[in-house]
Amino acid sequence: MTKTIVFIHGFMNNNKVWTDWKSFFEERGYKVHAPSWPYLDGDVANLQQSPNPALAQLTFSDVVSHYQDYIATLTEKPILIGHSLGGVIVQKLEELDCAAKAVCVNSGPPKGL
Repeated sequence: MTKTIVFIHGFMNNNKVWTDWKSFFEERGYKVHAPSWPYLDGDVANLQQSPNPALAQLTFSDVVSHYQDYIATLTEKPILIGHSLGGVIVQKLEELDCAAKAVCVNSGPPKGL
């Protein structure tokens, strides 16, 4: 049974939105990861007030590749849990065979739907 979880946040948030979820699952024996997107480390309020200019050049594919690379360093395929645009990223990563299981919480719709 997979005991690794990777949480993926939505746009203009970062890994801090998963703090309570991370603790909940760690207390139950899961190894939990919640990496931020590129350019979104730090205090959320500050990021929203002064986003890194490089964020404007970040593409969906860049973010997916960022998570693919991160997942490749793990010892097993994780359970992916994503919220909002993070849910769309989870769907893409599932399509790319990067997940043991996938959960989308209030996922945004993929392009064209």
